[in-house]
Amino acid sequence: MIATPNVTHARIATDCLERGVGVIVEKPIAHTVEDAQHICDISRSKDIPALVGHHRRYNPIVRHAKQIIDSGKLGRPVAATVLCTWRKPDEYFNVVWRREPGGGPILMNAIHDIDLLRHLFGEIESVQALVSNAVRRFVVEDTSAIICKFRNGAVGTITVSDTTAAPWNWDLNAGEAEHFPRQDANAYFLSGTEASITLPRLEIWERPPCPAPACLHT
Repeated sequence: MIATPNVTHARIATDCLERGVGVIVEKPIAHTVEDAQHICDISRSKDIPALVGHHRRYNPIVRHAKQIIDSGKLGRPVAATVLCTWRKPDEYFNVVWRREPGGGPILMNAIHDIDLLRHLFGEIESVQALVSNAVRRFVVEDTSAIICKFRNGAVGTITVSDTTAAPWNWDLNAGEAEHFPRQDANAYFLSGTEASITLPRLEIWERPPCPAPACLHT
């Protein structure tokens, strides 16, 4: 299990795989595309597993949402909106590597949201993004807006910031960890032609035959 600073993942994973040892790498698998590809190439060439710590796919909430989406209840996927916004305490950044490239909220936090979008809505075809470090002024970003297009034609947005007074993120909403005080809110809004679903509250909005333009049930 490799749970070290992001920039060290590739070196340690490579050392293990070269010695015939399978690895579970904490997300992100690496801090560059090239390093991530190198880990995958060695894993395949030696037929030794290299897994990434994207545990959220196995959360019962996500499993249920996956079943609903795969059943076709949403119709054709159209749009996804994901919020990953909260404020990390100042002492969190006393660790130097969290202030440097590879240690920002995109790779530390939004990487989970990107993985869940791929899991629920399908593979991502293209990405555009803007980043900002205007609040903390570290080298690494503190805020980003990401736009992605899925292979099935749907589009999605992810807003990530670790410098906002806001409760809209999976960590605070899903109740996975006791050290995060759970907030009764949603972080995911997934829309289709026939219905839409929120996570983690699993609210479903549907088209008629409900009497209103859209009706809600959970």
